[in-house]
Amino acid sequence: MAAQKSIAERNDPKPAERRMLFRVGIHLGDVFVHPDGRVYGDGVNVAARLQALAEPGGICVSEMVYAAVGNKVPAVFDALGAQQFKNIAVPISVYRARLSPDFAETLRADIVES
Repeated sequence: MAAQKSIAERNDPKPAERRMLFRVGIHLGDVFVHPDGRVYGDGVNVAARLQALAEPGGICVSEMVYAAVGNKVPAVFDALGAQQFKNIAVPISVYRARLSPDFAETLRADIVES
């Protein structure tokens, strides 16, 4: 979230066509590394689907991530409901993650000071 916030602040003075917006998808699951360096597995597939669902500059997480970190990070999670993704057998509950207002102010102050 700090990286997305920093990118957004650096984009702010730039014209719209020069801004870089990233989408992030986070899931907990098996990841396998092929000898040629490619990664694959449910962890990668679900994260890629979540990333595509995120808004530009946003972050989407799976139910597994929400359950693991929901009250341990300075974020607000908005439930987006169960989503059926291509090549994923069961629906995945999805949450949009965003900075809590208090943490966003603290982070803004830290960025300005650095």
